[in-house]
Amino acid sequence: MRIVSISGTYGSGKTTLIRELVARIGAKGKQSVAIVNEAGEVDYDQDFVQAHRLAVTRLRGGCVGCSLVSSLVASIKEFRRSLNPDFLFIEPCETAVTRELRNVSAMGLRDVTYEIGPFITLVDGPAFEFSWQERRALLLGQITDADLVAVSRADLLHPRRLEDIISTLKGYCNGVLGLSPRLGLGMEEVVEMLGPLQPSRGCTAELKTEV
Repeated sequence: MRIVSISGTYGSGKTTLIRELVARIGAKGKQSVAIVNEAGEVDYDQDFVQAHRLAVTRLRGGCVGCSLVSSLVASIKEFRRSLNPDFLFIEPCETAVTRELRNVSAMGLRDVTYEIGPFITLVDGPAFEFSWQERRALLLGQITDADLVAVSRADLLHPRRLEDIISTLKGYCNGVLGLSPRLGLGMEEVVEMLGPLQPSRGCTAELKTEV
């Protein structure tokens, strides 16, 4: 099982990206599960969950990386022991920072084994100027220590504006690219970060929990 974290502010496209990744790696025979905060940006509707054999746990009354650390770690261990999926996606609340997520994700290693990363941060392209001016500390906390930073909704940006945003962010992170799941922009690079996607054993177990 590999843990993949998709961070970003509200509306940056975390759920949309996870859905696209689940569909793409599911086509390769890989099973996915997701741990999300209770206020997801886009719902994981029942048709999508059933079509992709996706088990989803929502953390109630708080957010990943904040007050529900024990619940998150318990969910990670439960998924590992019961389903042992190929990928476990974490969609934290918008205030979670990458260093916290790395630390929390590693806590379950005391009891079970799994792989950690990549940690991906989405930066909302159209809202970048506001975020950079008004929420820079949060934004830097999310992009610092990330394995990849993706400027989301890149299809809504003029190419020159996208280049300017990427240029601004490059000095603070390992790698930056433009992303638009709708157009497929940047998706190959993101999927490549997940590692080889050879067809898997095809686990058919089901688990649905609420934390």
